[in-house]
Amino acid sequence: MQLPRHLSLLLFTPLLTSCKWFQPTAYFFISNTSRDSKPVDIRVTLAGKTVFNDTIKYSGVVPDLAYTSHISLPKGKYIIKAISDSGKVIAEQPIDLGNNRWVFIQYSVTKPIDSADAKMLLTNFGNDTSWVNPKLRGTPPKVIITVLDKKPTLM
Repeated sequence: MQLPRHLSLLLFTPLLTSCKWFQPTAYFFISNTSRDSKPVDIRVTLAGKTVFNDTIKYSGVVPDLAYTSHISLPKGKYIIKAISDSGKVIAEQPIDLGNNRWVFIQYSVTKPIDSADAKMLLTNFGNDTSWVNPKLRGTPPKVIITVLDKKPTLM
């Protein structure tokens, strides 16, 4: 007995959509842009599945294309979670996997400058406090997650 054409499409469509070939993929580019060149541990999860769990070094390249992890999941809405510095810094970002996505994760920290450099900055640029003050204080560790819908041109 042969199935009607419409009925066979209804039966095989769920099988094809659950196949990995038809699932969207999230590509991850992970970089460490902290100037102190300190390696940092970072763990990235998507939908509770570990995408990346390793130590990354400062490379001077943004993004560091050596770390290109990817994961394919069924279409839907998920949460990307990035944890670094032994759990001290956490960032979360929602992602809608309707199509392929490109995710850039950037870790950064800036140490406060030493007293000799601070004295020189205050002498030369003391009036511009919006530029000098962040240099004096540094910036705390942070993770920034950026999700792109289109393939970046750098690839």
